[in-house]
Amino acid sequence: MSWKDDKGLGPWTFSKSTADNQYNEGNLIATAANPVWSMDRTGVPITPTHDPCGYWVNNPVPDVPVSVGGSLYVAGKSTTYYSLFGPGTNSNYLEINTGIPASVWTNVYGIGGSTVMKNSNGELWGCGRNRYGVLGLGHDDVIYDPWGNVDPETPYTPSSDPYAVKLDLPDGVVKDYNISSTSVLLLEDGTIWTAGLNDEGALGVGDLEDKWVYTQESLGKTDWKSIFSRWENNTYGIDSSNTLWGCGTTYRYELGYAITAPPYSELVFVPILEDVATGCSNTRGCFAIRTDGSLYFTGRSFYYANGLGVAPNYYVDGFTKIGTDTWTSIDATFNHSIGIKTDGTMWGCGLSNEGQLGLPASVSTFTQIGTDTDWVEIKCSSYFSIAKKTDGSLWSAGRNIYQIPLGLGPDSPSAVDEFTKVPEPQGAVWLDYTVNENFMAIKQE
Repeated sequence: MSWKDDKGLGPWTFSKSTADNQYNEGNLIATAANPVWSMDRTGVPITPTHDPCGYWVNNPVPDVPVSVGGSLYVAGKSTTYYSLFGPGTNSNYLEINTGIPASVWTNVYGIGGSTVMKNSNGELWGCGRNRYGVLGLGHDDVIYDPWGNVDPETPYTPSSDPYAVKLDLPDGVVKDYNISSTSVLLLEDGTIWTAGLNDEGALGVGDLEDKWVYTQESLGKTDWKSIFSRWENNTYGIDSSNTLWGCGTTYRYELGYAITAPPYSELVFVPILEDVATGCSNTRGCFAIRTDGSLYFTGRSFYYANGLGVAPNYYVDGFTKIGTDTWTSIDATFNHSIGIKTDGTMWGCGLSNEGQLGLPASVSTFTQIGTDTDWVEIKCSSYFSIAKKTDGSLWSAGRNIYQIPLGLGPDSPSAVDEFTKVPEPQGAVWLDYTVNENFMAIKQE
C-alpha cells in the first residue's frame, strides 16, 4: 500500500504493525477501528480511538534538481530530411543548437521523417520532411535540408541557417502532441487539432482531404485529456469520462469493428471502449489499458505482436483481454510490442530478429524482459526500442547498424539483444526522448 502527496515529500509507504498484522485503509471511518490518518501529524490518527495497526513512512527520494528544460541530443545518422542534423552524423550524441537557447527544450516528438520540439514557452518548433503538410505550416515543403544527398562519410558541419521553424498553432497551451504522417495536437482547453495525411480519415475532420493547417476535429469536443496515434491509419483520444474514441480505417478492426463498404473508415471520432486509462496504436490495431490496469487489443498485428499467441498475422475482431495481469503503459509497432506492468517489470512479444524486444529470440506471448522492477516508460521504433527507468536513465536494444541509433557509440555491436544503459553525457538526467529513424533525447540542465 502506498501514497504520494502533492508536496513532493513522498513516496510514502504504509507499514503494518506486528501487533495485529493488518493494514488500515485510512480513508473511511466506518467504525472506531478505521481512523483517518493525518500526514501532518506524523502518522498520528485524527480519531485515535484504538491502538493504530500501522503507520505511514516517508521514503527519501534522490535529490534531483527541478528543471524546466534542457539541451537536445541526438544519437545516430540522419537520412536526408529526417531531423536537425546532416547525413554524416555517427556518434553517441550531438548537441543541437536550433538558433533558440538550447536550455529551453522540454519535449521532443518524431516518427516518420519530421521532428517537433516543445520549449518552456509552450512553443512547438518543427523540421524535416513535412510530407502531406504534417507540420501544419500551410505547405508541404521540406523545412530544412542543408546538406542534401552528400557522401555519408562527410563530417557534420554546423550551418548558420535556422534548423527549425516555429509552428503556427491554434491559440491555447500545448498539452500533448503526436506526429507521423499525421500530426495530432492536444491543447489544455481539451480540444484536438490535426494536420497531414487524411486518405483514411485519421484526422477526424469529416472528410478524406489532407490538411496543411491545424484543423479542429469535427465533433468540437472540449474534454479530451490524452491522445495517441501512429502513422496515417487511425487517431485515438481519451476524454474526461475515460472513454476511448477513435477515427480512421476500420477494415482491420482497428476500432473494434469493421466497416465493409467504402470508405471503410470512420471520418469523425466515435466512442469505442469505456474505462480506458491509456493505450497505443501499432499502425494496424490498438492496445488499451483500462482503468483497472487490464490490457486489451483489437486489430491486426504481425509476428505475434499482440501477445495472444494465436497466429503470427492474426486479426482480432474486437477488444480482447490479454491475460489477467495489470499494466501501466505500453508501446508497439507492427512487429513488436513492449509494456510495463504495475510492479515495474517490462514484458514484450513479437519479432526480435535484431534484438528489438531486448530478448535473444522472438516470442508469441508477453515474456518478461530481464528482471528489473524500476521501468517507467517504453518507446518502440520498428527495429529498436528505448526504455526509461525511475532514476531517469535510458536503456536501448535492437538494430544498431548504419545509424547507430541506440546511443551506445560507433564501436557498439550492429544488434543488441538486451537493454543496455545509454551512456549519459556529463551525468545526464533525461527529461524526454523519442524514437524516429534515430534516437533523440533532452538532457536536463
